[in-house]
Amino acid sequence: MVFAMTSENMNASIPCIFRSYQSAVNQMPNCAIWEVLSATMSHPGMFKPVEIELDHLRQSFIDGGFGCNNPAMHVLDEAKAILPGGHVSSVVCIGAGHSKTIRLAPPTVSSLVGIVPANVLNSTRQIALDAERVAEEMDKRFRSVPGVYFRFSVDQGMQAVKMNEWEKLEQVAADTRTYMRGAKVNQTISQSVVAITERKSVVENKRIGTYICVYRVRSWFTVCVVEDGEIQPTVASQATGYKACPAPTPVFTGRQDTIKQIVACISRGDTQRCVFVLYGLGGSGKTQLALKTVQQTWDTWTDVVFVDATTNETAVATLAGFAKEKNIGESHESALKWLGNRRERWLMIIDNADDPDVDIRRYIPTGDRGSILITTRIKQFAGLASNDDSDHQVASMKQGEAMQLLLKASRIKNAELSITEQEAAKRLLEDVGYLALAVAQAGAYIFSSSCTFAKYYEMFRQHHQTTLELSTRLPVKISDYQRSVYTTWHMSYEKLGAAAQKLLQLTAFMHHTNIAEEIFRRAAIRLQTYKPEIPATQSERETKDYVAEFLQAFFSNGNWSSSGFQETMTELQSYSLISYDRINSEYTLHVLVHDWASTVITHPLDRASNHTALLLAVSIDYEDNIESLEYKRALAVHANRLLARQERTGANNAALFGQMYLHTGNWRRMETMENIALDGRREALGETHSGTLTSMNNLAVACENQGKYPEAVALQEQLVETRKRVSGHEHRQTLIAMSNLARTYYSLGRYTDAQSLQLHILDTRKRVYGYEDPHTLISMHELAVTYQAQGRYDEAQALLVQVVDATKRVKGDEHPHTLVSMNQLASTYYFQGRYDEAESMQVHVLEVTKRRQGDEHPSTLTTMSGLATTYYAKGRYGEAEELQLKVLEAMKRAHGEDHPSTLTCMSNLANTYHYQGRYELAEELGKKVVGGRNSVLGTKHPRTLLSMRNLLATYKAMGERRKQDYTVLEKQIAELKETTA
Repeated sequence: MVFAMTSENMNASIPCIFRSYQSAVNQMPNCAIWEVLSATMSHPGMFKPVEIELDHLRQSFIDGGFGCNNPAMHVLDEAKAILPGGHVSSVVCIGAGHSKTIRLAPPTVSSLVGIVPANVLNSTRQIALDAERVAEEMDKRFRSVPGVYFRFSVDQGMQAVKMNEWEKLEQVAADTRTYMRGAKVNQTISQSVVAITERKSVVENKRIGTYICVYRVRSWFTVCVVEDGEIQPTVASQATGYKACPAPTPVFTGRQDTIKQIVACISRGDTQRCVFVLYGLGGSGKTQLALKTVQQTWDTWTDVVFVDATTNETAVATLAGFAKEKNIGESHESALKWLGNRRERWLMIIDNADDPDVDIRRYIPTGDRGSILITTRIKQFAGLASNDDSDHQVASMKQGEAMQLLLKASRIKNAELSITEQEAAKRLLEDVGYLALAVAQAGAYIFSSSCTFAKYYEMFRQHHQTTLELSTRLPVKISDYQRSVYTTWHMSYEKLGAAAQKLLQLTAFMHHTNIAEEIFRRAAIRLQTYKPEIPATQSERETKDYVAEFLQAFFSNGNWSSSGFQETMTELQSYSLISYDRINSEYTLHVLVHDWASTVITHPLDRASNHTALLLAVSIDYEDNIESLEYKRALAVHANRLLARQERTGANNAALFGQMYLHTGNWRRMETMENIALDGRREALGETHSGTLTSMNNLAVACENQGKYPEAVALQEQLVETRKRVSGHEHRQTLIAMSNLARTYYSLGRYTDAQSLQLHILDTRKRVYGYEDPHTLISMHELAVTYQAQGRYDEAQALLVQVVDATKRVKGDEHPHTLVSMNQLASTYYFQGRYDEAESMQVHVLEVTKRRQGDEHPSTLTTMSGLATTYYAKGRYGEAEELQLKVLEAMKRAHGEDHPSTLTCMSNLANTYHYQGRYELAEELGKKVVGGRNSVLGTKHPRTLLSMRNLLATYKAMGERRKQDYTVLEKQIAELKETTA
């Protein structure tokens, strides 16, 4: 990028950018390099303007320093525009000397006449030289993310050198060398070299440009672009999933007596366990009261832990994020254990514990220290409080406090109010029940619309009946106080522009937290080329047109406009309908706003939910890179919320949601989605269509991963025969179907059948697609797994070493395929007795898998189980037991007690109990494993026989008291061996 100014438009301080690459906007002519360099250095005091032809017109350009002497911010905006999903690792600026050390030689009249008007030259001289102003702003922007922004500029020695005195270059060089020899500068240079070399992804591009603010001028919205303030160091927290404690609303008012009561309880957490519970109606201000308490006592705590208890998923995720942020582990259990052992003053906020199905006691650390503050609508949770004075029912505000809040939110001074206005305000507060959320909402409307209290109250009374009618659309009955709150929101809603109204309606079917711009950006881009597998019905075409028209508003010159989206979100924020958490870079709806939003939807609710369904579904791609996998994982919470409210989603959307659940390891939900997709494709496309066969394959994968082997085999054998007939024996899809069938044979213990198929597939893939094709590597991996089950460990190792090396090269060190193969290689080391090598590799894989895929992803649990087995083999039974218990509980939650993977975990834990001499526990689990495997896998499966032998060993260790059980089981095993042979 090279910058120059047009001599006709210097007052704007907006440079022209000449690029060496194509740009979608503001593309300058593709001129010669010498022309561009001449233009950017054409200082009016020394050179004539440089003329360059643009669209058959010649235009004059002068020195880019006039208005753009430090183009750093323009460079950042450019990076944000052309690489919206990328990251910045380092920004290095080379200055031309501090503004006070540079002198501009007085220009001659003849050199400027007819080129630059004197008044323009004088007004831009300071802009041309004061690059340090931009440098200071850049320094402020990046000061919280050290090691990113570096600026080098000689600050002493050149005061006597004028800009046209090029004969003094030796003096300039000497001053520069002196500057670089300074200890601090030398250290900074070294740091910049490290940053440039390592190329770490430190700051997301979307956070480095500009943001949009909307402010009120009379009854109009005015949009202004404001340069970013300080960039907060949230990239690391996004990578870990850490959610910092949000700040309270700026208009928080009153309730100091309650805060004193809370502080009196929780301040003793360094000597005892202190639990305070805030309970009450939604919208009464419980969360804001908790956040204000945190703000006022911030310096008291060594650590503040924020737990979103909306669901079990959000609670686990926020605690796990805290553990990763503190480098104390990867799971929510790690966070709880660490806090339970702390002797210092720490504070945990458990927020929005409103679902009785979420047992918040699971998320309270053990131990006798620490402070915990809970917000809930459920009065029974007050029983968790430390004593009778450690809970508080948050109800309506006091009249005086409510009035203060209304004035603060509307930004009106009490002294400015007439008697009529004061009375109107009092009547309004009475009608909204002095509820904090309703009062703040009313104040936000009054400020944004510049109306009087009397006018607002009149409109409120008129809208109240409309709100009552709209509230009948809700699935549950609402109270009078909720109707009052809904009235204030409905009035604000009617002031919104069309785009903001549609945006709010779309979010009504999503989860109320973690609403990210990325969802809309991905959907907008993919919708442009989206073609459903099943031809769209009239209703589906209308849905697509609606969503496409909405998203089109956020496109500028063919590119996604982040500023346009943020402008619309800011409009919602201005009426307090949505909030933006800058610390965590996400939008959030209050739970009551979220419930109310469905009352203002203009379409039938089933059609409106289809709009959101398409938005979410079309944002899902078929990629398996790290970025795509992390996006699918983040999207799942919204898809779960949507699908829970839809009676049945369409087949096209179901196929995409199935992809998301495939990569998040939620096999039950994947099976549901793939059944819908398969039924729809069979009916619309026929049995042998490629789309139908793909759905059949995906459904079989979901069944196989749930241990439903008969169903999986039936689907896969039919699929293989159809693929051979339709696509040919060596078609990629045919080989995938055969590979999946071989995997199910392996799961059934039919190792010879699995090996035979796998050898054929591997030979074909090597010959047709090459040795490093991803599917060839998968074949090598799966054959190695079969070899391992057959006890052929050296052959398994040889294959897996090749797979790991090639997958690292092709996919990357932290790709899920790489990690799975590394874990399998570690398992082979275990069977070879190379326990130290196995442990080292498993610890690494577990750390990365937790970070990338989450604590309860199937791959994470498999790795954790393998590491526990290694601990067991090394005699570290306590560590093995701790891991095995975690895995077993997670497996039960994910798959149920009879899933093959759950039974394997149970078997491993039983073995650990056995070698600890805890035979009764080993026996209890051993019986469950034998019964479960008999039922799921059959009596002749190798794993069933193995579990029977393990139970027999436990009976033997228990001696005379289990002698009869030992004899019976020994006879059963002998009979099975005979029939199997």
